[in-house]
Amino acid sequence: MKRRLNTMRLQNWGEEMYLSRIRLDAANRNTLRALAAPQKLHGALESAFSGPRKRNLWRIDSLNGDLYILLLSEEIPDLSGFCRQYCRTADDAQTKQYDGLLVRITAGSVWHFRLTANPVKSQKKENTRGKVLAHITADHQKHHKPDLRSERWTNGSAGDKFVCIEIEVPDEQVLLSDFDSWELVLLDALISETEAEDHELDRFYQKLSSEKQREMKYRNWERVFDISPLNNDWILRGWWIQATFWVLTKDMIRKVRYFTAARRSTSYTRSSAQ
Repeated sequence: MKRRLNTMRLQNWGEEMYLSRIRLDAANRNTLRALAAPQKLHGALESAFSGPRKRNLWRIDSLNGDLYILLLSEEIPDLSGFCRQYCRTADDAQTKQYDGLLVRITAGSVWHFRLTANPVKSQKKENTRGKVLAHITADHQKHHKPDLRSERWTNGSAGDKFVCIEIEVPDEQVLLSDFDSWELVLLDALISETEAEDHELDRFYQKLSSEKQREMKYRNWERVFDISPLNNDWILRGWWIQATFWVLTKDMIRKVRYFTAARRSTSYTRSSAQ
C-alpha cells in the first residue's frame, strides 16, 4: 500500500534516532508474565534510558517463530538489564541508526507500509468463481489462512478485541516482496545471500562516492522482490512474504472474523509460538 505521509509528527523527534530489535525468550517465565502484562515490558524498556523520560515507540512482532520487540528511540538504549530479564543472551538485542530512512522522508512523499495479510487465489472454473486456495509464490510453497486460535495468544493483552479481514485482490494489483529483506531496506542495509557476499558488497560500497553508494543501494534493494525460497546460515528467504497493493475497497472484502486476545498460561512454550 501507499499513502501520503504527514511529516509534522516526525519533526518533533531529535536529530538522531535509533531502531532496536530484541529477541525475547518465550520459554522464560518472566517473559510470559510480561507478555500478559505489557506495562512490565514498558517499564523495563524505559529503564534502558537515562535522563528525563521521552516518547519511545515500541511494539511486539513475530518473525520465523520468534517473538521480538521493535523499539524506536532518540538515544541508544542500554538493554543489558532488559536482556537479563527477558532474553537468552545480551546478543539478542541489536541497535542501529534509523536516520538513513528518515532523511529520505519529505513533505508530500509517498511511501509503502506493511499490511499483514493472507494472500489466496481462486482456481477458476467455467462460469464459477472456483475454489479459493493459498497463493503459491514458488514451487511447493503455499500460504495458509491464519489460525485464530494461535493469534489469540500472540496479539495484545487478555480481553483485547481484534478483527481478521479476508480479502480478494486481483493478481495484477498485488506486489509481493520478502519480509526479512524488507527489514534490511528499512535499516538502510544491503541485501546479501551469504556472509562472504555481505563483506564483499560492503568493501565495494565503502570505495564509492556518496552518489554511487546511493545508486548501488537502490539497485541492491530490488532483491526485496526475490521471494524464491533460500534457507542457509545467513538468510531465510521466501518464508515470510508480504503483499502490498494500492487501495482496499469494500467489494474486495470476502469475510470478516472477530476474536479476543486470551490470557497467557505458564504452559506457553517456544514451540507453541511457532
